[in-house]
Amino acid sequence: MLAWLPLSSSAADQTQERLENAQDMVETLVDAKDEGAFADIGLRIQTFKKVLELAISEAQQLKVSVLAAESSSNMATSTILWRDSAVRRLEEAIAHYEEVQSHIQENQDALLLSDVRETAKSFKEWRNTNYLPLYEEIASYLMLNKNEKVIAVTESRWGKIKKDMLILREAGFPMEELETLFSTSTAHLEDARALYEHARELFQEQYVAALTATSTPHLPAGEESAQGIATSTDELPEESLVSIKDLIKESFQNIKETYQVFIEMSSLVRKLL
Repeated sequence: MLAWLPLSSSAADQTQERLENAQDMVETLVDAKDEGAFADIGLRIQTFKKVLELAISEAQQLKVSVLAAESSSNMATSTILWRDSAVRRLEEAIAHYEEVQSHIQENQDALLLSDVRETAKSFKEWRNTNYLPLYEEIASYLMLNKNEKVIAVTESRWGKIKKDMLILREAGFPMEELETLFSTSTAHLEDARALYEHARELFQEQYVAALTATSTPHLPAGEESAQGIATSTDELPEESLVSIKDLIKESFQNIKETYQVFIEMSSLVRKLL
């Protein structure tokens, strides 16, 4: 009855940790007053260098994660184009960070406290405007990718349990309680799939369709491309205001509840045996 066992948990997201560390250091660097320890120009410069190192490492790791994410068999051409675009934008962000890094390195002996503060402020504004929205976009893609895989594994396990149920029924085991639990697991799994599909549609509307629209301006507004993605983004459905991340989190919660029911079923089967 191995099909009844739950999935193991995944490791913590190192990219998210890098993001939070870099953000904290940026805030400290920009908001700290020019007094006390931060009146030391050398300390300011060293802190800024560390911020840039973290920012570059974070963007590089995110690029690796995007490239390492396996494409689903039914991934649309438009989504692949979006992924390529995301990688290019990450490379541009890395190049920008490295440019700022070189400027600080080459001019550190001549920089004034005010210069470092203004450069850090400019860095923060560029990062908030350009990088963080890209990070959220890519994070949604990676979460969707993971959600899809977990659902596929869970559906496969559900199918094996369904076969086990048939064997138990033919063997004459009392099935009423098991059938009730199986129906509950089915409902949770269907909800998980529906939430994933909703999140995937929102991702297409908010990110992929926008990219398709800008790359194919010759198509009339509202007309669909060859991949079936609407190229007009003038008006998104009201439901698009729903968070993609929240939908995926809810989907994962339903997966968790599905496995909790599987465990209950496994325990009941052991009693029957």
